[in-house]
Amino acid sequence: MQATGSLSVKDNGSSINSSTWWSGNAGTVKVSAGSITLDGQGNGVAAISSASRSLSDPAGRAGTVDVTTAGTLAVRNGGLIDSSTWSRGNAGTVKVSAGRLVIDGMGARTSTGISSNNYPLSGLTGNAGSAGNIDVMVAGSLSVLNAGQIDSSTWSTGNAGTVKVAADTITVDREGSIRSTSSQQVLAPVPTGFGGNVQVNARNTLTISNGGEIDSSTYGSGNAGTVSVSAGDIRIFGEGTLFGIFSAAYGTLENLARSGNAGSLDVRATGALEIANGGMISSSTLTSGSAGKVTVSAANVRIDGQNSPGRNSGIFSRAYYGSSGQSGQIILSARDSVSLTGHGTVSIQNDASLGNPFGVTPGLLAVSAPTILLKDAEITAASTGNVAASQVQVDFSQRLALDNSGITTSANQGNGGSIDITGGQGTILLDNAQISTSVKGVAGNGGDIHVQAHTLIMNTGFIQANTAARNAAGGHVQIDVQALVPSGDTLFIGGQTPYIFQPGVFSFNVIQAAAPTGVSGVVQISTPLLDISGALTGFNVQLLDSGGLGHHPCRITGGSSLVQTGRGGFAPSARDLLGPAPLFAETPLADRMLPPSPGDPRLASTSWRCAS
Repeated sequence: MQATGSLSVKDNGSSINSSTWWSGNAGTVKVSAGSITLDGQGNGVAAISSASRSLSDPAGRAGTVDVTTAGTLAVRNGGLIDSSTWSRGNAGTVKVSAGRLVIDGMGARTSTGISSNNYPLSGLTGNAGSAGNIDVMVAGSLSVLNAGQIDSSTWSTGNAGTVKVAADTITVDREGSIRSTSSQQVLAPVPTGFGGNVQVNARNTLTISNGGEIDSSTYGSGNAGTVSVSAGDIRIFGEGTLFGIFSAAYGTLENLARSGNAGSLDVRATGALEIANGGMISSSTLTSGSAGKVTVSAANVRIDGQNSPGRNSGIFSRAYYGSSGQSGQIILSARDSVSLTGHGTVSIQNDASLGNPFGVTPGLLAVSAPTILLKDAEITAASTGNVAASQVQVDFSQRLALDNSGITTSANQGNGGSIDITGGQGTILLDNAQISTSVKGVAGNGGDIHVQAHTLIMNTGFIQANTAARNAAGGHVQIDVQALVPSGDTLFIGGQTPYIFQPGVFSFNVIQAAAPTGVSGVVQISTPLLDISGALTGFNVQLLDSGGLGHHPCRITGGSSLVQTGRGGFAPSARDLLGPAPLFAETPLADRMLPPSPGDPRLASTSWRCAS
């Protein structure tokens, strides 16, 4: 029978409770009403709870707490629904079912919300009990506000419980949280158990804002749990120190070498995913543990970094300085489009410097959607320590457009990460933009770049696989397109000296793999159509006989001049047809390291064939 009346538990110390202080188990606490209010009024706790506080061996277990209402459940200002343990006995499961649920901390001095934890108890030795699971089911809206929380964590050797939350719409705002953590005791550090998994499902919309968070992290030696979030639409925005969906390995206070691993993140939206104003999805490590894998999928993904000074909005995986250097992976996919604007970022960053950097497996950053648009934004994998940069992979089918943006990898004292862009029959537009993999420090080879699409349009576009390291090698650059169209018909290919990217300089288009003190990489361009008429300007060098080379290689109109800039070779005269010869002739290493003579201008060759 459904209860129809109202239940209010108010004032400091008011509670409905079943606990054990000895070896016997606590009983189940079951509450049902038409509507329920728990209000601690800011100074204490108004609770429906069960606990185990026994020092006996064996110790009793805390009981299950089951709260049901078809109406509104309001937990505010120190209100609490809880089953926890301060003993070797386990905490009980907490089950909540409501028509509508509001958890609002309202500035209370004590915790407000739904919880199951295990805590250390003075005099307790050996293994402690585990926290219980939390299961929250809401027919309508769920709001977690003002430092309110749904939380199952461990502060001892026992494990935290799994947190499951489902509602029609979910709002986590103003430092509210849904989480499970593995935390170290402050006064008496001990090995800690594992954090629990966190599963959040909003049938309609999930909004996280103003310092709200959904996370599973570790501050101890136990691993964090996984975080799984699904919704129709997901919105992450606002202000706060840490907010969004994340997991981190922070380490123990006593010994950073004893830290557990951060958890993996799986975020899925059937509609739109929007991240703005400093919001983030992130799995990182600050210590010996590894960062987790980040998987994000939606119909449309929009990341906007505007209005977030000092913080980028985006999707991140980072290994901080002093960590193990093991960053995670990022796999981002959209059914329709990915749009990054206003310093929006998808990034893997590694700041670690290790005694054995080769023991770290470089991560993978993969982005896929039919249409990918970047405006004042970046997809990047950077290493500032001595670890190799991660690999970047971008797949699209219709359009990849970069406007004052970049797809880049960079390393300091490690190898540059490779970049692989695959576009099928789609178009790539580089508008004051760059695709680059570079090494800026004293050691490391440039990464490889492979670009495949139907058309590549470069309007002050740079594609570079350079290294500044002494005696290192530039990367291999392979461009496989049906049509390559540089703005102003100007394209600089190859060269031993790196060109400096200068957005806003019209017609400054570059493809190269430079190593100033080492061996420059190979630049290979395969395209049946290269529009280079009229504007390939020459410096004070011997010019090729243009042969009236025009917009179409088979139409003889007007004249052109070609400047020495790289490797390969055109026929002695443009009047000679360019057949399907090999792209590059083998050149002795000694000759490749010498600069071209004035009588030996070079451009990367292109295979052309004229129709009869």
